[in-house]
Amino acid sequence: MVDDSILRSRSCRPHEVAGVEEYSGWLKKLGGKFKTWRKRFFVLRGSKLLYYTGPDEMRLLGEFSLEGTQAEMLSAENECNSDSKGYLFVVKPEDPTAFLTQTHQQFILCASNPEERKSWMRAIRKVLYLRHGGALFGTHLSEAFPFTKPEHGYHPRVVYDTTQFIRDYGMETEGIFRKCGTQHALLDLAEAYDEAAEEPILDPGQHSVHLVAGLLKYYLRELPEPVIPFRFYDRLKSTGFRIADGQDLAPLIDILESLPAPNYHLLQYLCQFLFEVSAL
Repeated sequence: MVDDSILRSRSCRPHEVAGVEEYSGWLKKLGGKFKTWRKRFFVLRGSKLLYYTGPDEMRLLGEFSLEGTQAEMLSAENECNSDSKGYLFVVKPEDPTAFLTQTHQQFILCASNPEERKSWMRAIRKVLYLRHGGALFGTHLSEAFPFTKPEHGYHPRVVYDTTQFIRDYGMETEGIFRKCGTQHALLDLAEAYDEAAEEPILDPGQHSVHLVAGLLKYYLRELPEPVIPFRFYDRLKSTGFRIADGQDLAPLIDILESLPAPNYHLLQYLCQFLFEVSAL
């Protein structure tokens, strides 16, 4: 049950629109007409991807809109040129007959390491899917919360789906959170949630309870800031040390209730869920 007073009384509500921060950095780009690699400085600004000769942005070489596009990793590791290896991803139209620019039907881009590629993919997917309830992994709760839905209890969809799956199929499973599924299957599920795939994503005939529990842990682990933000740690620790067993917990509760709305709402839900798991 969602406490509507919590949602109404706090500054971030589901109908508000969160902005997407600008993202920039060096990438190699495969030419459209001549298939050679060139190093360009890319800037993701709003729903447009622009590229320049350098970070001073003095000379704009090209730009295109991300509306109606999709971003995909091409493989784990590929040759960017004959001298070095890189990590490729592609931005292409959803319509296979469309072109992004006059010379590019798609943009094949190359990052220098897997973390850089993951960051670019997440930044682009945030533009494409955040407003549809996707782009969850690696996104701050404050950004995702405005696009949560009442049918998911105003929680990130992946949190609601995984906890409900465990409630329905896994409460008697041994080592729910101790064991895990394969990394490949976990990343496939994370990608489906990031792309706001149609429901249902989780299937008890295909996905194990351990895999689904691992997906929940992966989501929480990938949050840029924990459910209890770093700035609250010292206050919670110092207050907790002063409270002996059986004493009034009101000071701790006061601190927790001062958490940002998305964090407090999710923490409350997770504590209830973990209590249910531990009670069996």
